[in-house]
Amino acid sequence: MAYGRKEDPIACTKVIHDLCAAGERKKVYLLYGEERYLVNQNRDNLMKYLNPEGDTMNVNTFVGKDVNVKELIDIAETLPFFAEYRILYLENSELFSSAGEELAEYIKDAPDSTIFVFVEQNVDGRSKLYKAVNAVGVSVQYVKQTTATLETWVKSRVRREGKAIQPSVVRYFVQKTGDNMQLLEQELNKLISFAWEKTEITVADVEEICVTTLEDRIFDMIDAVSKKDQVTTLRLYHDLLALKESPVKILALLNGEFARLYAMKEAFEQGAGKNAVAEKLGVREFWVTKRQPILAKYKKEELRACFEQGVLADQQFKEGKITDRLATELLLVAFTQNGDRKQD
Repeated sequence: MAYGRKEDPIACTKVIHDLCAAGERKKVYLLYGEERYLVNQNRDNLMKYLNPEGDTMNVNTFVGKDVNVKELIDIAETLPFFAEYRILYLENSELFSSAGEELAEYIKDAPDSTIFVFVEQNVDGRSKLYKAVNAVGVSVQYVKQTTATLETWVKSRVRREGKAIQPSVVRYFVQKTGDNMQLLEQELNKLISFAWEKTEITVADVEEICVTTLEDRIFDMIDAVSKKDQVTTLRLYHDLLALKESPVKILALLNGEFARLYAMKEAFEQGAGKNAVAEKLGVREFWVTKRQPILAKYKKEELRACFEQGVLADQQFKEGKITDRLATELLLVAFTQNGDRKQD
């Protein structure tokens, strides 16, 4: 049976847990998808269930694409040594393509004394092996979680620790940290430890303890530019210079942001939905959601003009007409030329 995009993302995270809790054992397991945090977490739980004693004699591990299928089948035919079953664990085998056809035929009639566990990055749902797995076992696809799902997850984690947190603080924490669940958990553990004496986690706590990435700082700069807040824009720029970030890199990131904002604006005006826009730009839905308030402050022509100004600034310093630092600073001044005025 296959579990994936059509199901509730939270429900998919419980599939392996529920099978293990029910004492149900499948002949084949396939765990795959973009959200590696969930893939790895469920892999670990599954292997603890299948191999609680940590038996190494009856577990054969294969990592990477250089898997000899004939050798694999020979091992699968070997009876376990003083155990009920043998586990064949394969990670990133890339067999879920035409390369896995021979194994697909075998796996349907493999002995009950052998259990296959596949942990993959990419899987072709049209492959014979994928169909064979679902005929005799279970596959679970772990997709990137939506912003709403991540916020629910963070809120529940905080409450389990006996602390309160306002929805606005949860939203700010997720926006600041991003949609990588591994990083979210890492930062959340730091945050909870930092606030261990407090009953409620606040924005100030998030600001104090959580990592600020270069992308966060560039986003804050673009946000300040959209508000025509020249003072904040230039302060953020000089903060980046103090952190040894190259003006060339800052300019390139600014130009990239405006290019994508222009593409977003155009796609939305053509009637595209948020998911379609994210797919077109090759970014997460989370990325699009975060930038929608900025997008609302610009007309399409204004975004195009900002990008063209950035390209011109890049060209000027490459031709030696101006330093890269001054080119970027003058560009930011031009972006905020309506004055040091903050707009809500």
